[in-house]
Amino acid sequence: MTDAAVSAQPAAPPHWAVVAGRLFVIFMGPSLGGLAPLGLAMDQIKLAAHFGGGAGGTLQAGALFTAPSLAIIVGAPLGGYLAERFGYRLTMLVALLIYSVTGVAGLAIDGYVPLFASRIVLGLAAGAVMAVYLALASAWYEGPARAKVLGFAVASSSIVGAVALALGGKLVDLGGWRAPFAMYLVGFVTLAVAYLTVHGPFHKQTRAARAPGSPGQMRVIAQFWPIYLALLITSIGTFMPSAGGPFLLKANGITSATEAGSILSVGGYAAILPAAAYGFVRRWFSDWSLFFFIPALMGLGLIAAPAFYDWLALLATFLLIGFGTGLKAPVAASILMTNSPPDVRATAASLNFSCIFLGQFLCPFIRDLLGGPFGIHGAFIGTGATLMAAAVVIWAAGIGKEKPRMEPS
Repeated sequence: MTDAAVSAQPAAPPHWAVVAGRLFVIFMGPSLGGLAPLGLAMDQIKLAAHFGGGAGGTLQAGALFTAPSLAIIVGAPLGGYLAERFGYRLTMLVALLIYSVTGVAGLAIDGYVPLFASRIVLGLAAGAVMAVYLALASAWYEGPARAKVLGFAVASSSIVGAVALALGGKLVDLGGWRAPFAMYLVGFVTLAVAYLTVHGPFHKQTRAARAPGSPGQMRVIAQFWPIYLALLITSIGTFMPSAGGPFLLKANGITSATEAGSILSVGGYAAILPAAAYGFVRRWFSDWSLFFFIPALMGLGLIAAPAFYDWLALLATFLLIGFGTGLKAPVAASILMTNSPPDVRATAASLNFSCIFLGQFLCPFIRDLLGGPFGIHGAFIGTGATLMAAAVVIWAAGIGKEKPRMEPS
């Protein structure tokens, strides 16, 4: 057999264990990104007390909670650049190592400044992990298979987020403010699996050439500002339950961190179904129609939550918020990717991450801004009313302008 004939033969498919490991790494990409801030969601009250209590302690606890979100805004595009320059495998392994070490740092270090610095570095690493997991999914899967993998990755991140809220509350009750940092040990597990299964070769994707006479990249991207603004607003609503939920539940008589974590975690579990079912639902509903339901459901849940003191009723309100959250990531990405030409899609996706995590970073400050004069109940109602207004605008601007996609499943 000639050398040419040998090279023409298709490569043998990887072992099922390697495929499973690769899927685990992909699924953990968005999960680790979400865990970076959410790991301390149920720890805020204990952290605030650790830093002296009062407004100052609450502010410092909120800053530790949101610091990774701010860093992810920079870490995601930085991770994509490093992956193209130094390779997917090396970038992923280094990012996971940094993520794991800085994540568990709170088990050993003390003081606000060292903890804040570790949380910033954690966010940078988390952003890099999120960027590389998308690159790996594109390298290993194509077409419908890739869409399914990415959809289930979003669903799995909802599971991890829900578990983080429930487990975080238990850990706080059992071990105090340091205990939730133990959740970041999952980064070492992901690192071990990635070391064994993330291998190339990975081929660099060539940048699509811009057609002569077409508008520049910045001009094209600027046309999407309403989508980015809606993403920012809905992201604030997404994270209001984790940033303000513990304080709302305490004001409404739920004093156990374990019970509060169980109530708040239902939103993460509720997000699993719409995220996983998105590819099927869009056979009958356009992306713009689904985009309307995101702020509508979240706004309704946020407005209703302050009125209830019964745990079952509160559970129902956070369930509504979770349904809207599950649709946000796949619907927004689909609208951006469908309406942007190939030469700006990577930039559009990067700004998608930036808007989502900027909203997460701003959420505690919005909570405090509204909560100062109106209390935590006013913060929820004000945020919910803003989301309902956004839903009305989305309805007026987009509903009926796009036909449902009758794509084969």
